[in-house]
Amino acid sequence: MKNVIIRNIERLVNDGNNNSAKKEHVEPMTQYKWKMLYRMAEKYGITPWVAEGIKAHQGDFFMRMPEDLMQDFLATTEEKSTERLERFNLDVERALSLRNRLSSKSLHAYARDFIQTVTNIEE
Repeated sequence: MKNVIIRNIERLVNDGNNNSAKKEHVEPMTQYKWKMLYRMAEKYGITPWVAEGIKAHQGDFFMRMPEDLMQDFLATTEEKSTERLERFNLDVERALSLRNRLSSKSLHAYARDFIQTVTNIEE
């Protein structure tokens, strides 16, 4: 399951660039989470994509982004790069795949095997 920051980035990118009539509402976030969203967008170089989504969601009731961050997004001079956007999507999918593989059962089994190995070494 994706966290709220990732879900909101995906909504902003999709709604800002697809120009679809049906837009999903942005989920409410704290100021801290909006700053994390901004840092993540900067890191991946997708701020122009997110800025388009911010423009598309100007009237959204749940769009409670701090004004200074909104201005930073809208003032971006980066060029849109589909390669960067694809990289972001790929990294999100990789992280989800890894997280799904590490279930509590597999961690429990790992701990059991580790304890058994340590016990065998001590003997």
